[in-house]
Amino acid sequence: MPEPRYAIYFAPQPQTPLARLAVAWFSDPEAQSVTESPRHYGFHATLKPPMALRPGCRLEDLRAELQEFAGCEPRLTIPKLQVSLLGNFIALTLAQPLSALDALAALCVEHFEPFRQPESSEEAAKRRRASLTTRQLELLDRWGYPYVLDEWRFHMTLTSSLADPALRTTLLNRLESHFAPALEQPVMIEDLCLFMQPDRSSPFALTERFACWVK
Repeated sequence: MPEPRYAIYFAPQPQTPLARLAVAWFSDPEAQSVTESPRHYGFHATLKPPMALRPGCRLEDLRAELQEFAGCEPRLTIPKLQVSLLGNFIALTLAQPLSALDALAALCVEHFEPFRQPESSEEAAKRRRASLTTRQLELLDRWGYPYVLDEWRFHMTLTSSLADPALRTTLLNRLESHFAPALEQPVMIEDLCLFMQPDRSSPFALTERFACWVK
């Protein structure tokens, strides 16, 4: 039996302009060829990367812990997002640093680590074949993922990896225009989302939202 994986994400509420524009982008037939990877993982910003549950840990335990955790974390406001090129893919990123959000992501990684089943040697070897820095390799060994803690950067992926520089420029301009209405508004992080993937070939899907504490 394949093991499901779970992840803790930020995902905007479906009624918000940001969510509606993301749905329009990912459902655009002309964009299907350049959005395969982000459609697989869902429109989100990662807080705790995908993980299988450690033996002895139950989904009910993870849900209960996430509910309590979220209820102790204050809601956050992102003043402004921007469309950015990150390496070879395009994503929404912070227009300015937000230390409270960095702290939330780091706390999610650390707090929910007891639930994570370590990756198999094959999975770890596959990740190590990527071009990682010494620090990223250290994080991979400790937390199962190289882009956490000081290597974490808030981003909401909009495209797969794009090899063609001209295509990157074209899509960057297109996405700046497409998301412009949402970029003029602050983004509220009102809850933490539990996503689930039944098996590695299936897409991630939102399972439940857990409300954050209202100041």
